[in-house]
Amino acid sequence: MTTRKFFGIILELIVCAIHPVGTYGEMGLPVNSSFSSPLCVSRSHGDALMGIELLLSVLMFLRLYLVQRTVMLHNKVLLSASYRTIGSLNRINFSFRFVVKTMIHQYPARMLLGFIICYWLTVSWMFTLCERQSHATASHMGKALWLIPITFLTVGYGDVTPITACGKTVCVITGVMGVVSTAMLVAVVSKKLEMNKGEKHVHFFMMDNKLCKKVRAKH
Repeated sequence: MTTRKFFGIILELIVCAIHPVGTYGEMGLPVNSSFSSPLCVSRSHGDALMGIELLLSVLMFLRLYLVQRTVMLHNKVLLSASYRTIGSLNRINFSFRFVVKTMIHQYPARMLLGFIICYWLTVSWMFTLCERQSHATASHMGKALWLIPITFLTVGYGDVTPITACGKTVCVITGVMGVVSTAMLVAVVSKKLEMNKGEKHVHFFMMDNKLCKKVRAKH
């Protein structure tokens, strides 16, 4: 048990303990005496509590680190003894970064498409949480599922716009991720369109043959 592992366990426990506080009762509405009293006793307290609940709801997405844990536990690279033997001889650290690199190398298009779809769904729900406090039209999941892909593709029609600072931050991060994913998509498509060794040999042979025929025709 090293110091790094100890603090890693503490950090995981803190992330798993994050949960919204929950609001009971609404401001300006009478509360039935048979139920518990509302947590918000004033407008300022209500806004502060809603802000805390929004922050905790967004921080709950930190639990996506469990995806990393699942990949590390069920990946064939880490379960193979031959991989580990060769990796130890070459001083390769079998980390999550190495596993992702191998998966992207084997299935580039599939991994990129899966990442984009998961990112759209996750960020759309996060954007809905951010805009729900303002009661705007963009606070619906359907609007978010339209805005996030459009922002991700750097199109930006402007028919749906964020109002809160949290929603604007999410859109900025989405735009940056869209630019990065577009660059990766161009690299994947370029690699797919590139000819392999056999195709290049046939192509160059046919070009040389065609060039020789033109030279003979001139002479």
